[in-house]
Amino acid sequence: MPGYGLTSVRVIVSGRVQGVWYRAWTQEQAVSRGLSGWVRNRTDGTVEAVFSGPDEAVASMLTAARTGPRLARVDDGVHPQTGGGVDGGGLLGVAGLDLVQPRLPVLVGQLDALL
Repeated sequence: MPGYGLTSVRVIVSGRVQGVWYRAWTQEQAVSRGLSGWVRNRTDGTVEAVFSGPDEAVASMLTAARTGPRLARVDDGVHPQTGGGVDGGGLLGVAGLDLVQPRLPVLVGQLDALL
């Protein structure tokens, strides 16, 4: 099929995007477009996501992500990231978009207790 391709993109979204259902909204929007990937809050207050699927669906999701849900305010747009791959350390799946909770740092004392 001419003009048909698959794309994967990792994005960082800044603004008022945490505590306003941005992640859940992103998941719903991406799944409705047939995309796979993941979305998570970052400790710096931004949201990070990976979208993977047909070119047109990814482009449509990037456009929607620039606005977000009703309570969100996207300040600086949606910034595609390059380099380092897009799999989030093996988190990219094929069955929809996963919500990923931020990883908490393990303190050295806690690590010793686990060993």
